[in-house]
Parts: sequence; C-alpha cells; structure tokens
Amino acid sequence: MANPQHDSYDAVIIGAGLSGLSAGIRLSQFFKRVLIVESHKIPGGLNSYYERGKPRQLFSSGLHTVTNARVTSRKWGLGLIARNLGIRADDFQIHPPLTSSRITTPAASVRFSNDPRMLADEITRAFPDSGEAFRTFEERMVELTADPAASRAGALEFLHSHFKKPELADLLALPVFTYAGYSRGDIDLRTFALLYRSIFLDGCGSPVDMKAFLELLVNRFLENGGELCYRAPVDSILHEEGKVRGIRLRSGEEIQSPYVLSSAGLAETGNLAGLSLGKPGTVSLFQAACSYAEPLASYGVGDAIHFLSRKAKLDWTFDREEELFGILTFSAQDQYAFESGKHQFKASCFDRMEFWKDLDKHAYRARKEERSSRLMGLAAEVYPGLAKAEPLLVDSFTPRTITRYTSHINGTLYGGEEKAFDGRTPVRNLLIIGNDQGGIGIMGALTSGILVANYSVLVG
Repeated sequence: MANPQHDSYDAVIIGAGLSGLSAGIRLSQFFKRVLIVESHKIPGGLNSYYERGKPRQLFSSGLHTVTNARVTSRKWGLGLIARNLGIRADDFQIHPPLTSSRITTPAASVRFSNDPRMLADEITRAFPDSGEAFRTFEERMVELTADPAASRAGALEFLHSHFKKPELADLLALPVFTYAGYSRGDIDLRTFALLYRSIFLDGCGSPVDMKAFLELLVNRFLENGGELCYRAPVDSILHEEGKVRGIRLRSGEEIQSPYVLSSAGLAETGNLAGLSLGKPGTVSLFQAACSYAEPLASYGVGDAIHFLSRKAKLDWTFDREEELFGILTFSAQDQYAFESGKHQFKASCFDRMEFWKDLDKHAYRARKEERSSRLMGLAAEVYPGLAKAEPLLVDSFTPRTITRYTSHINGTLYGGEEKAFDGRTPVRNLLIIGNDQGGIGIMGALTSGILVANYSVLVG
C-alpha cells in the first residue's frame, strides 16, 4: 500500500528490512494492527535485490552467504527464527555450499565447510601446537553467546590472550570481523562469539536470491493481517513526557502508536526523535558484482567464500585509501546446491564515506570504475582464470549506495559504533531493532526483530 489505512496502530515499525519484517510478523501474531513503513519501493534495505543488464538479471545486494544455515536448537539461530515466525525452516530454502570456503592471511591459508571438523583439522595442520587451545576456544565461543557481560569485553584482547600465536588469532578474527566489524579497531566479545558460532558451528548457505527470501517474509506478515506501506519515509518520531506516541510521515500524516520499533539505526533514530543517541560508525563497503557466461568453477574459482587479508598484522582500521584493499572478500554465487543460470562473482573491500561524499557524478562514476578494476585485478591474482574471462555485466555499490537505501549515516555497513543491546532508548517504548541492537547479518537481523518484539513488547 502507499498510505496507512488507519491513524492509529498497536505497533509501528520503521523499515521493511529483515529485522523490521521479523518484528512485524511476530507482533502481528498477537496484535490486530501492525504497520511497517518503508521509504523505498521494495523491502530488504541493504539485503535486497535489483535488476541490471539486457536481458535483465537479478542481483542480490549484500548477500555473500547466510549463517545459521542448520537448525541446531529451537532456542537458537534458524530454529528460533522458524518457531517464532511460524515458518518452516525448510521453507526458507537455504541451500548448502557445494564446495568448501577459505581463510587466507600472510601466515596461513585454511579451509572450512559446514562440517566443523574441517576447520579444526586445518588449524591443527597449519598450527600444530594449537589444536587443544582451538578446541577450548570453540567451547568458550558457545558459552559467551549466552553471557551478556561479554558485550563489555573486547574481542581482539580475548583472542590474543587465548592463543600464543598472534597469527592464529588474526586468522580467526578475519572472517568474523569481515561480517561484524561495526567499529574502528575492535568489536565486543559477545558479538564476536555470536558470529563465530553462526558461521563455523551452525554452517553457511544461500537462498536462490534475496527476492524469494524477502517475499516469504512479506507474505507471512500480510497473511497475519499486517500493513506494509512503501515510499512512506518517516519525518519524525513523536514522543512526550518520556514516552513514544507515534510517528509523522514526510507526507505530514501522523500515526499514533504506543510502540515504535526502529531499524533506522541508533543515531538515526535519535535524529528522528530530536535526541542525541549513539555514535555513528565509519566502516562501509565497496562491492563489485560480475556476471559470467560460464560456471565460476570453469575459471578456477573453487571457494564458496574466501576471506583474504593482505595485512601482515590484522587491524580494523581503514584510514587511508590504500588500506581499503588490505582485507578482501570473494564469493561465488553459483557454488551452492541449487540450479542457477546466474554465475555471479562478488569482490568486496571495506571503504569510508569520506572518499565518496564530495564527488560529482563524473568523478563518482570514474572512482567506481577504478575501484572495480582494482578489486577484480586482485581477484585475478588469486583466481588467474578470471583474468581471461570477460564478464557479461559488472555492477558495483559504494558507501553512497548504502546511505541511499538504508539512510545509515556514513553509509555504515554494520550500524553505529554504539549498540543498544537491550533495544531500549531513553524514550519508553521507542525500541531499536537491527544492526544497532546487535543483530548483524541476515540471521542476526531476523533474530533481533523477534527478540525485541518478544521481550520488550509482548512481555513488556
């Protein structure tokens, strides 16, 4: 719909991204009127889809892989999500990879798969005296996911205190920081543990595309009687005497509600409410997506995902342009167990808005071409067959693209540097979901919407 059908709702949700949709589904199981307002014409935010080329080809933005691909518990990961949303786990159609993946640093290169024993064996091979320390480390990762106090500790300090070899600490940090590095320098230990468990112990997979994945969620929300309005940007969040009372759309329409759940980000939500909340992040991303005529394996791409650090010592800073190419991620979208005529290869590096914000359209286009060329050149050093392959289509997105589709300040990929882990703000019943509640990644965002709905709305 284009416009809300009522002037008051039991709950209003800002943003039809993954956390907004999961919160909407959960609340619409109990409330009669739940409204999601989305500023764009399609759902998903950063994890969405678009079409390019002739003939038109569908691309999934933001998607490398989906963690928590296996149901390991009804109280965790995909099991928790399926149970709370009333959607069978199989209906998400998350397909396992056909090949293993890889982590490469200057010190070592190890492979991993959805069988955790592969990574354990590879660590023992590459670091023969660290096998026992690694087994203890994985046990601690599971424990720390349930420890709220771990949010106050630093991940890198823990890693380097646990392993005698700093090279092993850097290697294990690389994939987790690549998928969860929301702040400059370090992230909190609990977020690290959550992502580590999600990637390496619960396994990875991929839907055929984000369009089908999002349609499953949208349809479930609408079946529950929820309302979803596109092209309905929020002008302000209304509150008085310390309690939220609704939102005002840019159209001028006021919507009353005793609960407002915002996936806009902590600082961004503060701006809408006229408050100073959180601290905007600076970590953003540049990604080049190339489509090829033949399967990527025919060009020598043998990894589903490849996390690559070119830094002698891992640090999570991207202050100079040359540093942006120190950490790379490659993914092959046709190396999962589903039929696909799309052979898409994605190459990503981290970036900062300051390198993009003041460019005019000609300089912006030129920098995109330069970044894409540099990234694909580095990819060809790892997969030489790509150097001889002519892509059918090359597309890319920048920090400015992220801001356009998510409204995140500085085009941040994982939200701000401060998180509201309990979802609460100084305004009663104004709640944060998504990245800045700590829900990072596709499954993390879905879980965020569910947990905030459960514990801050339904239980109160």
